Amino acid sequence: MEVIDKQRPFGITVLGILLLTHSLVYIFGIIIAPRILGNIPKFTFWAALMFEIAVFISAVGLLWLKRWSRISTMVLVAIYIVNELRILISCISATARVAKIYLAFYQKLLVQDAIWVIFEMLIILYLSSPKVKAQFK
Repeated sequence: MEVIDKQRPFGITVLGILLLTHSLVYIFGIIIAPRILGNIPKFTFWAALMFEIAVFISAVGLLWLKRWSRISTMVLVAIYIVNELRILISCISATARVAKIYLAFYQKLLVQDAIWVIFEMLIILYLSSPKVKAQFK
C-alpha cells in the first residue's frame, strides 16, 4: 500500500482558516440575531444557517484536501459574488437618488462591495489554477 504525502499549499491553509473563522462568526451571528432583532422570517433564518454550515463543511474539506471541497468552495464563493453584485447594483441605484447626507455611506458601501467582488473572484481563480487543482487529485 502506497502512502502519498500531500503538501497542502499555504494559500489553501489560509483560505481554509479564513472560511472556518468566517462561517463560525456568521453562524454565531445568525443564531443570536433573533434575540437582538426580534422576529426574523424562519425561511431566512434557516437558509442563512444552512448556507453557513455548508461553508464550514467546505472549509474543513479544504483543510483536508478533499476533492469535492475545492468545487463546493468555488460554488459557494460564486453565490457570494452574486449577492455582492446585487448589493452593488442597489448601491449604484441608491447613490443616484439619495440625499447628500447618505451619499458618502452608499459610496463607501459601493467601494467596499467592489473590493469584496474582486477578492472573491481571485479566490475562484486561485482554486481553479492548475497548481492548486493538482493538490486535490
